[in-house]
This record gives sequence, C-alpha cells and structure tokens, in this order.
Amino acid sequence: MSSFGISHSFDRAVRWLRAGPRKYLFFQPEEVKAAIISCGGLYPGVNVVIREITMSLYFNYKVKEVYGIPFGFKGINNYDWKKLDSEVVKSIQNTGGSILGIGHLPNPDIDQLLNGLVAKGINQVSIYINMQNICNFLKGLCYWRKKHYANYYRAL
Repeated sequence: MSSFGISHSFDRAVRWLRAGPRKYLFFQPEEVKAAIISCGGLYPGVNVVIREITMSLYFNYKVKEVYGIPFGFKGINNYDWKKLDSEVVKSIQNTGGSILGIGHLPNPDIDQLLNGLVAKGINQVSIYINMQNICNFLKGLCYWRKKHYANYYRAL
C-alpha cells in the first residue's frame, strides 16, 4: 500500500473526476439553450468562469445558444439577458468586475426563478454562487434537475 504525507494512504485520499467532455452525453448539443448566472457578489475570476463555460459549450459541445443572466437571480425575470458567444467573451478575462454585473437576492422565490428559466426555454444552467445562497437554490434544483441539467460552482 502506497502512502503520502505523514500517515495517509492513497486508499483514503480524495479523488476528483477529470473535467471536460465525456464519451457519452446526456443531452443533445443542438437542443441546448444554456444560461450562466453569477450570484451573491463579486468574486475573483468571475469573468474567467463566464468565459470558460461559454467557450467550452461553444467549441467542445457546439452549443449555439448561451445567455448570461445579469445581476444574479433577480436578472432571471427582471432584466434583458446577454447573448454570449466566443466573440463576446474572448477577452473578458482581462477586464475587472463582472460582465454580467453583480446582484444579491437574499431569499429568492425558487418557484418564480425556475419558472422564469423554463419560460425562456433554458434547459441547462450554470451558477457561480457563494455558500449562503447554495442551500436555498439547490432545493429548487433538486426538482428542476429531473427534467433539465443544472450545474453550480462555489466561489472560494
């Protein structure tokens, strides 16, 4: 048995799945209408996250409809969404702030937000979020995920 550190074995080590495209997809890329939301404040690298999600969907999966939802959860029903593609996001990693703006909605109405996503045909959503908002939003995603694909990223 191999070991690392002072007294830890590889058998007890945390293992992570490698990120990236998979051999088998659980969605048809031509049917995907994706949304990106950043919530709860401004985080280092938020534009990089937005850029890489958009680029990955566009180039790795050939998804053509990706939208950025401005000002966090409150942007789902209250603001015009920004269409994202490789040209829009190609150099946003060099700008400060967030191209989607920042917003905080402390106690979102989950049903209203999910209905807003479904009404606009969103079937895949990526959320860049802080810990305080995760519990509230994931309650709704548990139901929503049965029919759609949801993903979240925690800001450190």
